[in-house]
Amino acid sequence: MHPPFTQPWADAFRDVVNASEAYRSAGAAWRWPVALVLDRAPAFGYDVDTAMLVELEDGECRRAELVDAATLDAPFVISGPYEVWKEVVRGKLDPIAAIMRRQMRLRGPIATLVQHFGTAKA
Repeated sequence: MHPPFTQPWADAFRDVVNASEAYRSAGAAWRWPVALVLDRAPAFGYDVDTAMLVELEDGECRRAELVDAATLDAPFVISGPYEVWKEVVRGKLDPIAAIMRRQMRLRGPIATLVQHFGTAKA
């Protein structure tokens, strides 16, 4: 198991998405890059915001790599604290629900994300 928001973790994320038949079906209409940002968490070894850019298209993850959070340019950016990301990654918290409850932040059109709820959940 790799520490979250590291390149080996991003590579494993890509592999899991690409191995998922559920995502391939649910994500068939999604065509936008998404940035996932872990808010700085010095207690867990993240002294600065840490970002992963995920290029998702046609039910496939074409790229997942760490990028500079300060210069991030993506149509959708989902940010949140370590504890919330932990719950999302473990499947205990739905990312859309976390955004609606303001546990996470979204930069980008919420209507598009809600329209593709199944994609986000998968």
